[in-house]
Amino acid sequence: MGEEQAGCQGTDVAMPWMGGKVPPAVSRFLPARFRDLLADEAKSRQLFEFARFVVVGIGNTLFGYAIFALLLLTLGDHRMALAIATVIGVLFNFLTTGGIVFGSRQIHRLPFFIVGYAVCFVINLWALDYLNHGGVPAIWGQLILLPVMVVLSFCINKFIVFRGIR
Repeated sequence: MGEEQAGCQGTDVAMPWMGGKVPPAVSRFLPARFRDLLADEAKSRQLFEFARFVVVGIGNTLFGYAIFALLLLTLGDHRMALAIATVIGVLFNFLTTGGIVFGSRQIHRLPFFIVGYAVCFVINLWALDYLNHGGVPAIWGQLILLPVMVVLSFCINKFIVFRGIR
């Protein structure tokens, strides 16, 4: 405990790419490893990109699932609900994921984004049908699949659609 506190009182953690520093009053409560991570510009960028992804992903997931659930309850057909929710979600997610997580809303990336979501849609539909035929109600099946689909869509966006951004 004394080792973590030593050297952190009154120490600013520099983050020039964020336009400033973590104030000493805040940095003194951070574990030494976390302070070191924040002080390394490349690593802190990756950390904050992931944090932005998680926050935006939660918002996108809640938005997409709410649309899916509303449509499922309204239409009664999980395939139609998933299709419509995916179209709405793709446009919403392009704005949030592209702009907030990866720093790009360049419209020429939208077709790649759409193809990425088409791949996600086909995999999602196959898995949801599989679970549904196995006796899992679609409303719960989609909830089970959400973490897998979030990770898959992040990988497609980071390594294909928005590659080289930030």
